[in-house]
Amino acid sequence: MLGGGVPLCSTSVQTASSSTSSASNTPSASDAGSSVSGNDYFAQFDNFEEDKDASLLENFKRLAIQEGWSKKEQERRRPDAVDADINVHFGTDMKKLEIWQKLCEDCDISPAPPSITKCKKVCALAFHGIVC
Repeated sequence: MLGGGVPLCSTSVQTASSSTSSASNTPSASDAGSSVSGNDYFAQFDNFEEDKDASLLENFKRLAIQEGWSKKEQERRRPDAVDADINVHFGTDMKKLEIWQKLCEDCDISPAPPSITKCKKVCALAFHGIVC
């Protein structure tokens, strides 16, 4: 499900390494040296106000326009925003099967698979193209 602050499902909860982009002088969350948790991802950008009624993807698109990010820059930064949103809704311990099963259920994958590996695979298959 994508609306109302419900997390956008990710094909991976691992964050790609980040560095300051030449496309923007705004550092990514990992560049800033701060922990990206909660809605702090959006808070790090000056003059950006997160719309609490909008989905993660909608807020991210608005931010990308504000910051003038290219498609490539958006792809590089999107995992940080997704990870932060997953942390808000599911916690940070992604080694627990019940967390992955909850993520599957919230992404309308039912029944949730019986293993973390299978949960990751069905999320990747079901939502390929939304986050990638």
